[in-house]
Amino acid sequence: MVCPDPVVDSRPQPAVVAVVPLKAIGSSKTRMAPALSPDDRALLLRRTFDRVVAAARRCVAVTEVLVVVGDDRGASWAMMSGASIVRETPGPGGLNAALAEVDASLGKTPSLVIPADLPLVTGEDLDAMVDALPGVPGVVVCPTADGGTGGLLRAPGGIVPPCYGPGSADAHVDAARRAGVPVRRLLLPGLALDLDRPSDIALAGGWRAVTSGSTGPGGAGDSETRPVERYPHR
Repeated sequence: MVCPDPVVDSRPQPAVVAVVPLKAIGSSKTRMAPALSPDDRALLLRRTFDRVVAAARRCVAVTEVLVVVGDDRGASWAMMSGASIVRETPGPGGLNAALAEVDASLGKTPSLVIPADLPLVTGEDLDAMVDALPGVPGVVVCPTADGGTGGLLRAPGGIVPPCYGPGSADAHVDAARRAGVPVRRLLLPGLALDLDRPSDIALAGGWRAVTSGSTGPGGAGDSETRPVERYPHR
């Protein structure tokens, strides 16, 4: 008896730009303030940011990591990680407006938006998102436990608008359906937990687990220099 060969998905993987929004460091993680000092909140964000960038680099389809920064300190972190930098333009649109500008600059290139505060994300999680893409055009949404968006893959990047805010996972799925774009909702543990409240630290394994590991020169506890203005991505 001859066994049939396994079915292999022969679709070529798209080249993807990973986009990591990084709010102004001083105004990040404010819901952690009752439990953590400003320095501890910065350390927490620095460690998760480094993990997110590392996971993006391990994703087979990712060809570039682009960080949308809200201040000079965030730009310094991004530069030290070797990522490209786009500065968030101050204004009422906030994150969604900044991501829309990135979409416009990317043209038809697929984009994978990953928050900077995911303590458990891996490159394999992001590979799974790319594998789940229903086609081009197509969208994959990975919700967080509280209904936010832990990962948003759009091919091309501007095929549906960014809808970050409360309940953004449902908002992104609804936006894709309204646009007639095939969409998949994918549940991945590494993208389901973001650090918003002190109780989230325990869910991620505790303070030591989240903040362990070296970030290299210029870590959250080290001195940081003012970044040189440069925009290597377009």
